[in-house]
Amino acid sequence: MRAYALLIDADAAAAMARYAEAQVTLEQLTREFPDLPVAASAMKLLAWTYSRQGRDSLAVATEERLLTRFGASGSRES
Repeated sequence: MRAYALLIDADAAAAMARYAEAQVTLEQLTREFPDLPVAASAMKLLAWTYSRQGRDSLAVATEERLLTRFGASGSRES
């Protein structure tokens, strides 16, 4: 699925410290696939990329959004 391919690409970019590139892809993922479990993984990685760039308040806000959106679902996938 395209969403997982985008997540893998973003993960690779983040691993190479290309945070801005990863951020763009992850933000796109969360917009285009908000209801898929892949969005939870994208939001986790997005929060991490924000924190690596020193954008801690944005990282915390992203984690809060993640918990609000997926925390109550009880889904193991997210």
